Amino acid sequence: MNKNNNNYNFLNIFKLLIIIGLLFENTNAASINGLDQNQYNCMKDLFTSNQILNQVNIVNSQYNFCDSIKGFECDYSSFFIKKVTLNYIGVPIPLISTNLTCIPTITVLTINNFDVNSFLSTNNIKLETLILNNCTGLYPLPVLSSNIDQLYILNNNNSHTESNLVIDFSSILNLKSFSLADYTRNISYSRLYPLPLSYNLFYITTPLSEIPDLTNLNISMTIIFGNYLNTSSYINFSSFNLIKTLNLQSYSTNTFVPFPYELQYISIGAIMTSFVSYVCFEPIVSNTTGKIADLSNLTNLYLFGAECESEQPKQKSFFPIKKLQDRQIQYFYFNGYNFYPFSFDMFSNVKVLFLSNNNITGVTPIKRAIEQDVDLTDNGFVGRLDDSYCSSFVNISNNLGINDIPTCFSCHWSSLMQSYFKNTSFSNSMKCNSIVPNFKVETNGIVTMYGKDLGFQNTDFITTPSLDWKRISVLNGTSFYANYTSITNFASLQTMNILFTYPNRNYTVSLSPKSPEIYKVIVVSQDTFDIYGKFFTYNITDVAIEIGDLVEPLVCYVSYTSFDYISCSLENILTFLESPPDYYETNVIPIDDNSGITFKLSSIKVTVGQFNSKVYFVNTVGVENNSTCTVSCPIGQYCSLNAAICVTPDPLPTLPPPGNCKNNCSGHGVCIDRLNQCSCNIGYGGDDCSSKLCSSSCGADSTPPQGTCNNVKGECQCNNYYTGSNCGLPNHFVSSNVPCSINGGTVYLYGWFGSNNTNLSVYIGDAQCTIISVNQSQIQCTILKGSIGIKSINVTQNSITWYNNNVYEYVNTIKQCSIPNCNNHGSCNQNTGKCECNKPYSGFDCLAIDQSNSGSTSSTTTTSPSTTQSPIEIPESKPVINTTTGSAEIKNEQTNYKILLKSIVELDYLNNVVFEYILDGKWSLSASKNGDSVLTNFTQNINNTTKITSSIEDLSSDKNFTFADIDFNVKSGSVKVSVEILNWTFLNSLNTLQLRMESLVSNDNTDQNNINKCNLDNDKTNLSSDQRPEFNSNLNNVKIERNAKILYGRFLDRALSDGRSTFITNQIVSNTSNSLIVGINLPHCTSSCVIDPDFSVLVSSDFKSADSCSTDNDDSNRKWVLPVSIVVSVVGASILAIVGMMIYRKNRTNIKIGISKLKNMKSRN
Repeated sequence: MNKNNNNYNFLNIFKLLIIIGLLFENTNAASINGLDQNQYNCMKDLFTSNQILNQVNIVNSQYNFCDSIKGFECDYSSFFIKKVTLNYIGVPIPLISTNLTCIPTITVLTINNFDVNSFLSTNNIKLETLILNNCTGLYPLPVLSSNIDQLYILNNNNSHTESNLVIDFSSILNLKSFSLADYTRNISYSRLYPLPLSYNLFYITTPLSEIPDLTNLNISMTIIFGNYLNTSSYINFSSFNLIKTLNLQSYSTNTFVPFPYELQYISIGAIMTSFVSYVCFEPIVSNTTGKIADLSNLTNLYLFGAECESEQPKQKSFFPIKKLQDRQIQYFYFNGYNFYPFSFDMFSNVKVLFLSNNNITGVTPIKRAIEQDVDLTDNGFVGRLDDSYCSSFVNISNNLGINDIPTCFSCHWSSLMQSYFKNTSFSNSMKCNSIVPNFKVETNGIVTMYGKDLGFQNTDFITTPSLDWKRISVLNGTSFYANYTSITNFASLQTMNILFTYPNRNYTVSLSPKSPEIYKVIVVSQDTFDIYGKFFTYNITDVAIEIGDLVEPLVCYVSYTSFDYISCSLENILTFLESPPDYYETNVIPIDDNSGITFKLSSIKVTVGQFNSKVYFVNTVGVENNSTCTVSCPIGQYCSLNAAICVTPDPLPTLPPPGNCKNNCSGHGVCIDRLNQCSCNIGYGGDDCSSKLCSSSCGADSTPPQGTCNNVKGECQCNNYYTGSNCGLPNHFVSSNVPCSINGGTVYLYGWFGSNNTNLSVYIGDAQCTIISVNQSQIQCTILKGSIGIKSINVTQNSITWYNNNVYEYVNTIKQCSIPNCNNHGSCNQNTGKCECNKPYSGFDCLAIDQSNSGSTSSTTTTSPSTTQSPIEIPESKPVINTTTGSAEIKNEQTNYKILLKSIVELDYLNNVVFEYILDGKWSLSASKNGDSVLTNFTQNINNTTKITSSIEDLSSDKNFTFADIDFNVKSGSVKVSVEILNWTFLNSLNTLQLRMESLVSNDNTDQNNINKCNLDNDKTNLSSDQRPEFNSNLNNVKIERNAKILYGRFLDRALSDGRSTFITNQIVSNTSNSLIVGINLPHCTSSCVIDPDFSVLVSSDFKSADSCSTDNDDSNRKWVLPVSIVVSVVGASILAIVGMMIYRKNRTNIKIGISKLKNMKSRN
């Protein structure tokens, strides 16, 4: 019995030990892995139910759910799990998520390769971040609850079959942040209407194939562009009125997308503070204003950035923005493009500007912003860096063409400063004579140092006493300020010493304005004086020296000044000293004009700012008594007017005074005393070192010479046909072209292309034309099939681009007429694209009646168009030449048509008017008879350089003309006008000319006997043309209709440029109820430029004769042509071509390649 009981007790103890062991095992696992017991069990069940427990590492025979390698994270202070990763391998299975409810401490959940359809619909646990990677069952997304703050969907497989995916905004509005990375489908979003009054969403990152409508949706957004983009959806950018920040990205660096210029349509005051793009925008090769954005409406921008990292070669393009907001933008960058030169005026409110690696050529544009740091690295700038950059830091590294920089930088050539000018052609001469420091002490404890070339940081100088200086940016320079209240004796200081560290030069500067004190004058020669003293200045423009007690004292021109030394020279030999020695010193008596001294041999008056002192001196050694002091001053001392005591002069300057060289070597050299000759610094020459030398011969030794050195700027000045820093590159241009068929073929471009044609490329519109051959005057290339419409021409060689818009049109053997069905009064000639009207109809639209079909010749005619109609009287047309306005007028009954040359307009590269010269009413008159015609000449001059000549000829008989291979006839009684433009000077190198012609119509009711009241119901003016914008077609015909009479204007789309036929464009500039202004865009001619519009007046089909108003008259629908037309041709003579147009080409390319910077337009008198 006892034995059995012992066995029973042992067995019970053994069972108890097993149970305790099991409990200890689980407790040890929680302790090792830092997990609460319940959470450990939940995690084990979760991974078991989802068939992934085998993926968890085992430590000490227990599952390690805190293993960061497997995507876990635990909080060891609370023994709770924070981050969980569920990773299934194989075909995705539905996620069983019931066990997640017992793990409420999870903040980050990552699910890999599961079907999450049920989980997304039923999840009720709170998650800060949910990451779904390669999961299925996602779409359509259910309305996700606010339990999830951030959702990341990462799809890296393409196992799905659908290529398009539409996401409803309503499914994600409860989230705070939504990020989608699915690059295998075209993603778009459907808009929720109406938008809820409240929602949680504030940030979204997503790929897009279409820009969504985000009206009144207040979020920040990152858009990722893929391989497909519906650009027509760009208009939805205008709905981003409440988008806070907008980021553009692309998963391919070689993807080019259009610039979102539709942002300019967002209402003014939009809250967008940041726009950042890491996509490459498509090059804008056409300068049409519709693709250049005005972003001044985005008034809250803090950051604007665009970065293109594509390795594909980028075509030369226009900068896509023309205007920014008026408020300050902290950062603006646009890097990695290939831009034409452009003005920096739009950046006047940008604090930090980055424009690196954009291949911008030419001289550096003027910087308008004062407080602005600029990065211009890795471009093609040339010449001298503009002084406007002196107000802040600029990095111009890797611009090999930069050969000179302002002294504001070179005078402070620290290692930091040198890093901003690496890989340029600038070589520092290690000399600095331009620093001009001044002080201004304020009563509020602030002292300001201002002047010229003071440096950019307080380590560039050391002051005694030492102060904590802070920089202020000012126009073309910098200033500094400091608080001086820590210096106990500062109020008693008269001067402060400054050591500028790089040039290692000391300066002594007065702390407050004082009268200059003079204690020694050295007469170096009869016309040169050295003056010693103190309280002078380093600013040469603040110093004036007058010699002699004369009614008009002689002016001594200052060549050098410092705190204690001035050197000046007279233009004329002194005449008031009797036989002075070649060189002598004299002590001086400082006095004022009320001293009472009457014995005055000579005097010197020194003015510094608003203060001056005057001294008299004699040719003896010694000091005269001065009644200002109480006692006579001993030898070696002088009487100070400021203190009225005898004082000992300060020691003379340690540096010897300059020698007697012309203009003291202009500050760019050292005077050799014994030779009186200048030794010029590097980069300067001439007998006074005033000439800046060029880095090359500028092609002056070529035949013919390609340029000369401009010794004022130290830059090459190239002739019209060359450009570049050394005038070694051809300044190419196109003057005319012979187009190919619309099916493709050979294109001929004529102009000037030089003999250096490195990397030559030609683009017609967006299509590349493959080069066949090139010589100095012709390029021959082939192009594939083209399209209908007007194209641009882009010729690039030697990294220089010549571009002109709207100058090329493919030859289309089958042409469509602009008038549908020719108004059922004719048929379309598909060879010419013009209507051929059935008799008796006429006009480009076949809506007028041609009287010539009647066989009548009189100006006031009765004729019958058919045997069934009674005769009708055709009113007489009266051509009149207005000798005051230089216009041609046609009066017919009360209707008066007027055709005049209105103006010559100069347009910038965006087609904005920069200058307009009005031609009307400024003509001088002369007349002569030529056979049966009368020739009237009108002339006028602009600024004595440009001459405009207009010739108007009355034709008394029919005459045939041929123009640009087009034959036409001008009827008897017509008026022919020609215009000659000589010596036009352009305001800007990117500008072009446009001749504007105005046609006006009015009623003249002064002669009551000549009023046709039968047509008063047609008194309204109608204006129309044959231009069809849907085909990007040219303007060829216009008409003005009033009182049943029509003025037709024909504008050929051809010009003779240098004797060759070439394409031109015409455009309607403006139209009102009474007038129409047409602009004729002149081609790029080099020797002559001829264009040839013509005008004629016809009657419409509704014309009624003056006696046809009665009910018994059946003339009301007769249609007649008035026998009057005006033919106008415009001739740009060779002087225009050589002087005017060549200036245009020269200036235009100079802007693009950097010979001279854009200058402000000068007004014309």
